Amino acid sequence: MKTQEVLNYVRNEWESAWHGLTDQWNHFRQRANQALVAFKPEAKRPESHGDGKFNEWGLLAADMYDMGDRLVVRLEVPGLKSDALQVAVDGNELVIRGEKSWQTADTDDIQHYFFSEIAYGTFERRITLPKRKVSDVDNDANYQQGVLTIEMPFAEEASSPPRRISVH
Repeated sequence: MKTQEVLNYVRNEWESAWHGLTDQWNHFRQRANQALVAFKPEAKRPESHGDGKFNEWGLLAADMYDMGDRLVVRLEVPGLKSDALQVAVDGNELVIRGEKSWQTADTDDIQHYFFSEIAYGTFERRITLPKRKVSDVDNDANYQQGVLTIEMPFAEEASSPPRRISVH
């Protein structure tokens, strides 16, 4: 093999490896962005003193699986009441919005925060639905023990206008 052929071969292999790596990195970054949710502080809470930091990011872990006749999405959203959650399907995305209020009980007795890892405020999590379409009707959402479970039957065609799913 000539030197130029070897160099071209190495260059092509390097470019192929680089593109594969960047594609995987972009996929990882997209998945991380979907899982990490920025809480926008709405509720007033005590100021941090010293090294105490307040968390404005949260991880709303989710599962999504196909049950044959329906799509099921489970999302961990602890510390809320069901009326603080809004669930909707918008195009090919499931949108979960909510607000986690600062717990004001006994805060007058707190003298110093060392840290606070619990995120408070409003949030929105968008989950891209699989290519298989979900039905416009008979969607059901249940919130129990900090887990939101959304069941959506599959359909032949999906509607284009956003639709809200009631949470029980």
